[in-house]
Amino acid sequence: MMCEDQINELPEKAEIIATMPHCQYAFLQYGEHFISTQAHPEFSQAFAKMLINVRKEEFPSKRLARGLVSFSQSEHDGLLLFQWFTNFLAADSTNKNRQTSTAG
Repeated sequence: MMCEDQINELPEKAEIIATMPHCQYAFLQYGEHFISTQAHPEFSQAFAKMLINVRKEEFPSKRLARGLVSFSQSEHDGLLLFQWFTNFLAADSTNKNRQTSTAG
């Protein structure tokens, strides 16, 4: 984990929709209209690896080694997450259109 401002308590009315080994509240949903993430799906593996290497003095050696090894153990899910966010926003838009058409 590179960030030091992680949420450590579940916010009121938040529902956990995804966790990570180092982040219990990785993705949260608040009702039907809002989601939040503590992860950085916009970071490519190359960028994240470069960032770790630039800041390597800030990490304990075991944590640094685990972080670097993790890049070879998993795929980057940025495109999958992009599709997931797109579907979430499209569903919200569809719901708003339905509410508008039934109100008129």
